[in-house]
Amino acid sequence: MSPVPAETTTETARAEGYEPIQMDSLRLDTSPPFALYFRVGADQPYVLYCEKKTEFTKEAKRRLLQNKVHQLFISTTDRTTYSRYLAENLAEILQDPKLTVREKSAILYDSAQAVVEGVLKEPEKREHIDQGKAIVQRTVEFMRSEEF
Repeated sequence: MSPVPAETTTETARAEGYEPIQMDSLRLDTSPPFALYFRVGADQPYVLYCEKKTEFTKEAKRRLLQNKVHQLFISTTDRTTYSRYLAENLAEILQDPKLTVREKSAILYDSAQAVVEGVLKEPEKREHIDQGKAIVQRTVEFMRSEEF
């Protein structure tokens, strides 16, 4: 059975223990430090696509898109790890000429949202403040470099 698109709201996914992520936030030829999941239908369970530290290749992305999988998920327990991954790769993502301004903006928004959530949940953690500073810097660079 081929996967079909299963649009899942963030609230629904979180209630089920998962967090939707942008597929374009995954850098090709990197090994994300979190497992990836997808759904074959809104009424179906989440299916493990790959274990953490599995290389995400151009071929893997092509197969997912070919099977009409446009939305991936991570476990909510990996939200902080995903935020760190985004922070480490954000500059490269925002400079990717293959992504549209809208796609880049969505990834930047997700990054900023994750940092704000981290600051609100654990304001004493210096890591969140440092990530916030990096997001602001990347946002300014992005706004200067793109034509809106």
